[in-house]
Amino acid sequence: MFDNIAVPGVELFIGQSSAHRPIADALAGALVQFAHSGAAPWHHTDGKRTTMQIDERSEVLVDPERSLYDVWNR
Repeated sequence: MFDNIAVPGVELFIGQSSAHRPIADALAGALVQFAHSGAAPWHHTDGKRTTMQIDERSEVLVDPERSLYDVWNR
């Protein structure tokens, strides 16, 4: 389910980039840590819509894409 970027054909969906492996490793590591310890390596829900973006440069975003959120919550 996770960390399967080496599956043949997946590049049709995600493209080809050497950046994919470290991102997949970071996500898999975070999920394994959470499953093992119950301690999430990201911020808890706090009403501010903080989101952990795992990417080439992972970061915490506060209220990302607010306009899109507002459209879905009309």
